[in-house]
Order: sequence, then structure tokens, then C-alpha cells
Amino acid sequence: MKKTLCIILAVMLLAVSLCACAGSNSIVGSWSGTSQGVAVTMSFAKDGTGVMSVLGGLASEEFTYTIEGSTLTVNATDGDTEVYDYAIDGDSLSLTYEGEVITLTKDK
Repeated sequence: MKKTLCIILAVMLLAVSLCACAGSNSIVGSWSGTSQGVAVTMSFAKDGTGVMSVLGGLASEEFTYTIEGSTLTVNATDGDTEVYDYAIDGDSLSLTYEGEVITLTKDK
């Protein structure tokens, strides 16, 4: 049982790593924009971790993420999970959650 679980976890980690290294359409990096008039920055690391900051960093939350197809699942450290439909077009990241679309621009 332990061996099977280790194999499954290794395959999942490999899948996340491959998605994170997908090239110019990779979500890895820092993205900024506004949501309902509030400044938002989301940073995604290659290892499947990230940080979301609002109001210029006055509040932030660490998270882990996984990508499957066009679905981005974000697991916050406080236990909340949000599932987004996402799309990357050049330097633009669109996240759709509960009917609301948030568009962020890749930081350079």
C-alpha cells in the first residue's frame, strides 16, 4: 500500500512539474491585476507552491496548486480550496471562479 501511494504521489508531482515547465504558456511566475477594484498579485513557483497578495502585500496567503487541463486548483494554507478555469494568452492569465473572470498580467 505504501509503495503504491508513493508511486501515485511521484506521478502527480511529475505531472505538476511538467505542467509548470510548459514553456511560454506556463503559469509559473508572478501575475498582477485587480479584482473588484482591489490590487491582486499571484505568484506561482515551479514546485507547485505560490503566494497571493492583495493591497500591495498588506495581506497575503500561501497556497499549493495543481493544474489538470484547463483547471487550476488552489489549496490555501487555511484549508480553503478554489477551483478555477484558467487560460493563458501571451502575458495574460484569465481565471474564472463562480462566474467571475479575473484577468492578470504577467510581471516582467
